[in-house]
Amino acid sequence: MNVLPKPVRDFLLLPPNWPVLRRAARRLTDAHLILAEEFERLGKRRANPMRVLRAEGIRRAKGGSKRMGTLRVEVRL
Repeated sequence: MNVLPKPVRDFLLLPPNWPVLRRAARRLTDAHLILAEEFERLGKRRANPMRVLRAEGIRRAKGGSKRMGTLRVEVRL
């Protein structure tokens, strides 16, 4: 039984390439974005996907500006 929806699974399997991750994050729904961030925190804690997910969440919260800010990674061990 697979727990993750297909869009989230596809995002988590992408290589750590910033432009590719950014485009994929923009295609995710709000619920999928939150779910992807939770699973990324539980998993490998890769820097680029965490940055992209957080930046996309902030971009959406600010009203959808086209520019993504640069964020520091928050990794909790």
